[in-house]
Amino acid sequence: MPTISSMAPSSLEALIKSIINAPDSAFDDVDKDVLERAANNLAKIADELNGTRKQMEAVVYGFETCAWYKKALVLYNKSAAMGGWVVVPKGHKTRDAYKAWLAKDATKAMLAALDEKAPSHTSSPLCIVNSKFIGGHDDSVKYVQKMTAPPKAVEALVYGYETCPWYKKALVVYNKAAAKCGWVVVPKGHATRAAYKAWLVEDATKAMLVSLAGRAPFHTSSPLCIVDGKFIGGHDDSVKYVQSKLPASSPPLIKVDAAASSPPLIKIDAAAMEAIKDAAKSTITDDAEECYT
Repeated sequence: MPTISSMAPSSLEALIKSIINAPDSAFDDVDKDVLERAANNLAKIADELNGTRKQMEAVVYGFETCAWYKKALVLYNKSAAMGGWVVVPKGHKTRDAYKAWLAKDATKAMLAALDEKAPSHTSSPLCIVNSKFIGGHDDSVKYVQKMTAPPKAVEALVYGYETCPWYKKALVVYNKAAAKCGWVVVPKGHATRAAYKAWLVEDATKAMLVSLAGRAPFHTSSPLCIVDGKFIGGHDDSVKYVQSKLPASSPPLIKVDAAASSPPLIKIDAAAMEAIKDAAKSTITDDAEECYT
């Protein structure tokens, strides 16, 4: 699909409206961290447009002499610009003061409202980002890595053999749309047809294709195309798939020149055809054995 910056305002608004009304099942195969980052960004943009932008907060509770509390503060501060949050230290002077705070009814109620696991957290630090319970230091490391990692490139894998014309055409199709659809084309061509066929019957290949489900395990022709972990099929399937990912106004990936169409391989003389039909009527009946041989 095209990048946001290349979309017309009306198309972008239509896309956002479709997301609003989309069922949860539409996002089953989407990375949950990517969804969270997208939601946070949309919320920030909406708040900014409304003049009510609220900075996302990374709140770090604990006690000031705790080494892991200090490390968590360093972690969140280092990643604040990229993560888009402001770090709010909530360190108590002593371990006892922190434990006393954890035991308060107000604290328990606040944690219970965040996550079912939060009330059972008793170590230092206790980290909350944008009203979401993260956990301690190690949980925070994992969370920050996910939230600040660059988006994973979507790969279009094209398997086949290098001398196959349909393999070559499939590469052209995917490369033409790569920039607009945001994927990286990865050629996986084998040197020969025999090498490709040998690869298809390897146990590792079979297992990979089975995991993709659908028609994948039964595909034996060249090319064999997979986009973002989804089996697409061969060249013709790829043309349909890629075209569906492009804006409706995009020209066809394959143009057919009617004027340049090949002439019929066989020219039929109408008079000769009628003569053949007449001869057939006079020599063959419905019961003739020749009709069934």
